[in-house]
Amino acid sequence: MLWPGSLIAASDRIPNGGVFLYAMMAAGGDLGASIAPQLVGIITDAAIVDPAAIALAVRLGETPEQLGMKLGILTGALFPLLAIPVYVLLKRQKTVKKSI
Repeated sequence: MLWPGSLIAASDRIPNGGVFLYAMMAAGGDLGASIAPQLVGIITDAAIVDPAAIALAVRLGETPEQLGMKLGILTGALFPLLAIPVYVLLKRQKTVKKSI
């Protein structure tokens, strides 16, 4: 449901974008879909073997693997949260351009 909505929003904002606009959106989506899971895996693996994370896991009553997975999923949850400031910044730029 988000992909068609994104295409409509992009074509409304950039009416002459054409195929290039859609190709760039698809490339960005593919890049995000490959980088985010890799980053989650890296964070999870690092937390499992990090002595400080292991000590924290023991203190919380969890295994290092459980803590590693939670930290990895938290990292994945940050991606949509980072989209909010980007959206606000783009919205402000649009408002500034209208007032000029």
